[in-house]
Amino acid sequence: MNAEIDDLEPNHPPSNWSLPLEPQLASRTSTDRDSRLHQFAIAHMLEGLLWVTFDGKILDANPAICKLFDCHLDQLKSRSLFEVGLLPTAAAWSRYWSQARQSPVIIVTTYVGPNGQTYALELNLRYCAIEHQEYCCIHIRDCTAQLNLELELEKTEVRLDYKTQELAEAIDMLRDTQMQLAQGEKMSTLGNLVAGVAHEINNPIGFLSGNIDHALSYVEVIFQAFALYETNCPEQTTALQTQFEQLDLGFIRHDLPKLIQSMHEGIRRVQSLSDSLRNFSRADTEHKIPACIQDGVDSTLLILKHRLKANESRGAINVICDYDNTPLEIECFPGQLNQVFMNILANAIDAIDEGIHAGQFNHQTASPQICINITSSDDFESVIIRFKDNGPGMPAEVKNRIFERLFTTKEFGKGTGLGLAIAHEIITEKHGGILRVESTLDVGTEFIVQLPVIDTRSTTHVSRGQRHWAFK
Repeated sequence: MNAEIDDLEPNHPPSNWSLPLEPQLASRTSTDRDSRLHQFAIAHMLEGLLWVTFDGKILDANPAICKLFDCHLDQLKSRSLFEVGLLPTAAAWSRYWSQARQSPVIIVTTYVGPNGQTYALELNLRYCAIEHQEYCCIHIRDCTAQLNLELELEKTEVRLDYKTQELAEAIDMLRDTQMQLAQGEKMSTLGNLVAGVAHEINNPIGFLSGNIDHALSYVEVIFQAFALYETNCPEQTTALQTQFEQLDLGFIRHDLPKLIQSMHEGIRRVQSLSDSLRNFSRADTEHKIPACIQDGVDSTLLILKHRLKANESRGAINVICDYDNTPLEIECFPGQLNQVFMNILANAIDAIDEGIHAGQFNHQTASPQICINITSSDDFESVIIRFKDNGPGMPAEVKNRIFERLFTTKEFGKGTGLGLAIAHEIITEKHGGILRVESTLDVGTEFIVQLPVIDTRSTTHVSRGQRHWAFK
């Protein structure tokens, strides 16, 4: 055979044996080519490949791994995964190895390189057995950039959520401000209207007040003249005597001065109402001014007089005012404080009416009542105003939210949820005071206002006076 082969020309092999060798040579060439292609691909991969034995020892690696660890392949071989810092312990590798024998395992871990840089790595473990030997091929992908992008995305989402929350709060604040402006505009319009009405009332009242005394004196002069006539002319004509009897001149002489006095009292009451209207609607300046707290409360009560009177469902609400006899003046914005008093008293009236309507208040055994107590603190550094009603009270969940903006227990169209919120802001922010509420179901509610005071009184004991308002 060898002789026959030696005698052949290299380029012309005999057909009887050269044909069977061609597939073998072609197969070997193809295998070599595929192997070289695989080796080239592995050598130039940007991602790392490791071949590891069952005990975690590194068997082989591609150049990308050497670049990641900044060392030669010889320095990696025979070292374990936990020795080079890819896994924390041998126990961790043992656990992953057992899992990989069942199915591929993906691990995300961190690795601190020789330069101190921290990498986020994704390890994809694949188990294989070759010639009764067990191995694990680990595909390592550097996902640091992706992780950084995800972290940056999370930070961006957090910032976006924060900005969204800020925007929502700004919108809510803008809405609240808009409603406050609308409420303030209403109060300003009401104040201007009330001031205008008070001014218009004052003109005719001033005219009447200035002339009624003269009218009374004129009547007295006329009656004196009649008396003089009766004294000096005892024999009156029959016709004149009959006329005097028909006019009941004696009764007129007795009753007319009383009638004029009652008119004078009516004018005085209208003047008092006009003064209260003007005091309630007084415009606040940019700076605080001295004002009497008692006057502000009394003015508010006169404005609410029509609501305190009896109606078809209840009797009149009795208002008991317990004040210091000495007026308490404080530096304040009087118009704003009057608005607070108005809100608190109006809410007390509403609570009594709603409690009666809902059957929560037994007005058959208890008369509707509001008690107002104004006093100074023991150190005379503040004024304390208490508004207490005997309405149905409120539950704890309502009490805890009573000063929240837009919170109301009233039906749509009857409450905005701004009145007490604005009142709280006026007391706490504009005047540096305290506004709090105490309430017990089926007993009543009490609002306590505490305001800093400029008190010119001496520190001696001050007597107290009590007034009773009954509106029928």
